[in-house]
Amino acid sequence: MSSATALHRDRNLHVGARVCIYRNDGSNRGYEAICTDLELESIGVRTSAVFAVGEVVEITFAGCSQEREIRVRARVLYRMSGRYGFGVLSESASNSQPVSAAGREDCPIKTARKLLSDLKAAYQALPAVHRAAVRKALTQKALASEAAA
Repeated sequence: MSSATALHRDRNLHVGARVCIYRNDGSNRGYEAICTDLELESIGVRTSAVFAVGEVVEITFAGCSQEREIRVRARVLYRMSGRYGFGVLSESASNSQPVSAAGREDCPIKTARKLLSDLKAAYQALPAVHRAAVRKALTQKALASEAAA
């Protein structure tokens, strides 16, 4: 594969170069890969490692004649055999170290709280008659599930 170069935050990254992919689970385990595509917001790689779609990883571009390695946080967008497409996460999320298990649990909790807040706001926006109908339906559903158990 011929090597091409792309500019990333004033540094050159090479298509066809070896990269290392780190799982974002605090284990600091790296997997070798070959960069096959570079876009402004996505990175394509070929690797024998297996990653789940939706998983957040860090991709390290090393050996690009810089003193420091470049770490880019990305989410697995697709997987086709040994080829992966990663979506680069926002600038604020890049160049950070892997998150601990406690930090990973924060995200689902924050998401649940946000959804609950949105649900409460939507409920409060309903007319009083509709709120009463929602309460009645939820009560009946809860009683039915208790009776089934």
